[in-house]
Amino acid sequence: VRWMVKKGYREESHGVSPVSIIEQEHNLLVALQWKIDRPSVHTWLQALVSRFAVLTQGFFAPYMEWIFRQSMSSAVMLVTRYALSAEMSAQRMAKGLLCVWLIAAGVIPLSALRPTFLSENDWEDLFCRSQCQGRQPTCTTPKSRCDDMLELLCVVTGSELGNLQVDVHVVVEAMLSVSEDLQQPKLPTADASCSMSASVCRELDPAALSRWRTPYAGYSVAPPAA
Repeated sequence: VRWMVKKGYREESHGVSPVSIIEQEHNLLVALQWKIDRPSVHTWLQALVSRFAVLTQGFFAPYMEWIFRQSMSSAVMLVTRYALSAEMSAQRMAKGLLCVWLIAAGVIPLSALRPTFLSENDWEDLFCRSQCQGRQPTCTTPKSRCDDMLELLCVVTGSELGNLQVDVHVVVEAMLSVSEDLQQPKLPTADASCSMSASVCRELDPAALSRWRTPYAGYSVAPPAA
């Protein structure tokens, strides 16, 4: 208060007391329901990747490390351009990024997470442009195991497949917008490679995947704690 008065702000006649400050702080905490440490995209990603690791007993550890790094790199680009909101919450961004990089790693087929309101060609084109790639990623998971991977993904995220399709679509649209901004001539980074594209990832070994068993059978689809 003294600092504001020195800077020329008008001092109210009734003044400000320590009691009134404490009262206002209490009112603010009540309005926030005492939730002052809100989950961030980082904490959500950590929770999702950790749950994936637990449910697969670390089988996909090398791929999940890569996916986590790529997701965090993309998240940094997204949060600097998009304020978190109901449309793009931290949870939605984390789930969408996890799906995007599972696709890029060849673990999940791109078509499995296609929103129902987009055609296959439109979805492939949208995804490839968001990743600054000319072709869609190839899924190396055997077709006989794809349903298992999708079931696992639903358990890990606590979401139905239809909701994940919406999440990944919102994130892909945002990634495309960022990619297009970065390639504008007016930006200093215009001559750099697309910042939303992936670094090299070791392909999933189908032979190794054939040895993987699904230990999550019977798990309910419940949201993980962030």
